Amino acid sequence: MATPKQIRKTYEQVEDEARRLVSFLCEDTVQTCLEETATRTGESLEQVKEVMAAEWSMAGSG
Repeated sequence: MATPKQIRKTYEQVEDEARRLVSFLCEDTVQTCLEETATRTGESLEQVKEVMAAEWSMAGSG
């Protein structure tokens, strides 16, 4: 039978791995959306990133 300390350690490991996975999936999803927007609009990926960064910045300051 696992001790409470072992259970906590296992839980922490699972939680850390879940956070890494969610972070990776979010980054991958954002990158894919930016690439699709660039393709759809005919703009460069850098242009799309600049516009989105400006919009996010304005949204955060309001």
